[in-house]
Amino acid sequence: MMKNYEKLLAGLRSIADSRFGNVTQMADSLDFSQSTISKMLNKKSRPRIDTVCDLLDKLGAKIVFPGENAAAPGCITPEASRVDEVILGMRKLGMDPAAIRDGVLQELSAMFAKNTGQDDEEERRHAI
Repeated sequence: MMKNYEKLLAGLRSIADSRFGNVTQMADSLDFSQSTISKMLNKKSRPRIDTVCDLLDKLGAKIVFPGENAAAPGCITPEASRVDEVILGMRKLGMDPAAIRDGVLQELSAMFAKNTGQDDEEERRHAI
């Protein structure tokens, strides 16, 4: 059981840093108690299971039991990593959610145009 608890804490720390910049920004973004998250991550308290489940729900996390099929991919694509970088950078700059959304849409559009351009060029080469 402790192995899963340690994995949960490590995962929450990783998400706080990579997706939000830090625990405080994660708590603010999720409208969640920063104190609760910090105490849990620092092993000063163990929140109730419904509190942990609420946090996981807000993060979009999924619990998969043995025998269940996880619908999520087993790895993060380079494109998803790039979008995470864009979001993190914009949050560090203190940009509002609408500006972050617009920035992500621009980045996705640029990635799509780049990928489409490469595919078109590849198709032209095969056609010759």
